[in-house]
Amino acid sequence: MRRPTTGDLIRLSQQLEADQSTAVDALKQRDHTIGAHCTGQNDSNRLLYWLDHVRPALAGTEQPPRGAYLLFAVRTLLCLAGFLGMAGFLLGSHNGLVNVFMLLAAFVFVQALLSTLSAFALWRSLRGATPATASASPTAWLVKHSLADYSALRDAGGLSRLLYLRYGQEFGALFTAGAVLAFMAVPALKDFAFVWGSTFSPSDASVAWLMDVLALPWQSWLPAATVSAELVSASRFHAAVLPDTSTLSSLRGWWSFLMACLVCYALLPRLLLWLIAKLAYPRKLAQHFTQYPGAELVLARMDAAFVSTQATSAGRETPAPTATQQATAAHFALPENNLVADWCGARNPDSAGTGGFPVDQSNQQVLELGLGTFAADSATLVNALQPDHLGISLLVKSWEPPVGEIADVLSTLPHQLQCTLILVPLPGRPVPARKVADWQRFAGELPFPHTAVQVAGEQQS
Repeated sequence: MRRPTTGDLIRLSQQLEADQSTAVDALKQRDHTIGAHCTGQNDSNRLLYWLDHVRPALAGTEQPPRGAYLLFAVRTLLCLAGFLGMAGFLLGSHNGLVNVFMLLAAFVFVQALLSTLSAFALWRSLRGATPATASASPTAWLVKHSLADYSALRDAGGLSRLLYLRYGQEFGALFTAGAVLAFMAVPALKDFAFVWGSTFSPSDASVAWLMDVLALPWQSWLPAATVSAELVSASRFHAAVLPDTSTLSSLRGWWSFLMACLVCYALLPRLLLWLIAKLAYPRKLAQHFTQYPGAELVLARMDAAFVSTQATSAGRETPAPTATQQATAAHFALPENNLVADWCGARNPDSAGTGGFPVDQSNQQVLELGLGTFAADSATLVNALQPDHLGISLLVKSWEPPVGEIADVLSTLPHQLQCTLILVPLPGRPVPARKVADWQRFAGELPFPHTAVQVAGEQQS
């Protein structure tokens, strides 16, 4: 049991589009035949079984090589952009003095805000809404150019938005990961001091309180990644006053706190949202897979009985029933050299009184078919077949049209046998000639060299 993928959705879209030029009767016969042998437990598995038969998966169905190369290039560039962005920010700091507020604003607060907006959009998507997404956004452009056929996702409602969110969080995480790597590597090669200052002139106590709030997630188990009130006061920067060189080494104590902020507020939310979107996408895809426009018709054709009758050609009249066909005998003796089976209780009257043509069984075993599953009926036939049987005689209800399930079950028998379809009439009513003609056409399509249609009660010459 497997879940559908984006490639399966693309194949489904392409096949449904191709089926629009195929005759409805041909689609019914094809899909019914596939459905008769399908053992899927739910609609998704049954639709996948059908799709694998009518349109087998080929390499590049979901993502062509150019799409894979494009995604690899974008991932690499984003990681490199994050690294170069952080490295440039550090190396561009005047006299090696890094402004804490500027670093937090550029690499932490902006990422935290974007993650919050993405979390809201993801929450709406999981609840079934379709959040607005700019079609000209870089993520949307990338998704459209990385897939073999984007129209399948476009027709699947909000599924494309969820894919945008998934890639957006991945790209944001890669950018932040590059910045984190640079924040580890560059200070290891060159000394930096971290200071703070603002045109609003906040008090030392206010800044210390803000840093304590930011450090709440880890201050109890990682106290080394916090800043003390003394460090906050010592690192206050005035443009006209250079810090004492003797205190520069202590100002590097901000590094562990800033690293924790980068990981906690910038990197981890992106990774968490990416994981949620990645896990939710297959489930949403499975839901949209069975709800895709046209999929319900396929499932209905797989489950519905296929009537193998055709209208008579224009100008061609069906022969009138003969007197022999109209007459019915009181009892009908079953052939002794054939395997005899009854389809859906044709010889037994139902609660409405229809059916039930009297049959003389002569102590001969009659198999009951058509009331169970295809596998059960097939096993019953195969197990009951004896070497001395010349063929099979199947009792069917003449007032009902021939259905594909009968042909499916009979096809499991050896094709060298003879097959006779015995039409059981309604009590006291003859079998119309058009019904006989329908069953004769149906018998002619069975895979046996000798087929015959016989009306129960008709005297055979």
